[in-house]
Amino acid sequence: MPELPDVEIFKKHMDATSLHHKIRDVFVINTKVLNSISAKKLQNKLKDRSFESTMRYGKYLFAKTDENFWLVLHFGMTGNLKYFKNKRRNIEYGRILFCFTNDYTLAYISQRMLGKVGLTVSVEEFIKDKSWGPDALDIEHDVFTNTGSVKNLSHFFS
Repeated sequence: MPELPDVEIFKKHMDATSLHHKIRDVFVINTKVLNSISAKKLQNKLKDRSFESTMRYGKYLFAKTDENFWLVLHFGMTGNLKYFKNKRRNIEYGRILFCFTNDYTLAYISQRMLGKVGLTVSVEEFIKDKSWGPDALDIEHDVFTNTGSVKNLSHFFS
């Protein structure tokens, strides 16, 4: 399963390849990876948009669009991203393809289809709705090392 460091690498990969390029089309190869959104709505929301920034929280990757909503990517057990020249359309286990006007494609790959893709208008609300605690990399070292019980982390959950 991709762990937090893997998702951080996916973030850096997406930052280096897929930001600021207009999305020409979105192909949903398998709808089983969609979370609370139809293929048509995902396509309509992302077509002619661009990803402007990314952030990682836990094992989730969020990509902000130029319309101020976020693509939500969870990679399940076998997921990852692949960026390639459009000459190849058949990517093994590619479940969603984001095709850019620069003739490159970002593929969301999920071999076992345990990952999920969706949209949210607010990362903060998404996190709050899930009742998540702090991201592992947001806990300061002294707090982490001096935590003898859960009550010492209570300031993160208020």
